[in-house]
Amino acid sequence: MATKSLLSIADYAALDEPAGVRYELSEGELIVSPSANYFHNQIRDEFNSRLRVFVKEQKLGGVVSEMDFQLGDDTVRRPDIAFISAARLEGVDLQSVPLAIAPDLAIEIVSPGDRAADLLL
Repeated sequence: MATKSLLSIADYAALDEPAGVRYELSEGELIVSPSANYFHNQIRDEFNSRLRVFVKEQKLGGVVSEMDFQLGDDTVRRPDIAFISAARLEGVDLQSVPLAIAPDLAIEIVSPGDRAADLLL
């Protein structure tokens, strides 16, 4: 039986992500997936822009796209869209990658080729 080589958060942060590829880290295991297609990006961008306007008008916090969030010692996820409340943004190093908090809301645009099991934490 082959053993899996697990990565740390530091290993993940040091990776060079080639064009057309997207990385996430799940319990130390590197997840590699292709970049999203045109329709996926259109849906994400439309939803993102509407949510961003609402959050800004209401002064609720921040909205980002395709940002790495550290969800534990060995898990990093990059949701298509994420909302972080203003209160949770206070005191967080916003220059760090991955961001060391989980978003209050994470939105993932499901593509036709995605399997349900792949979308779980």
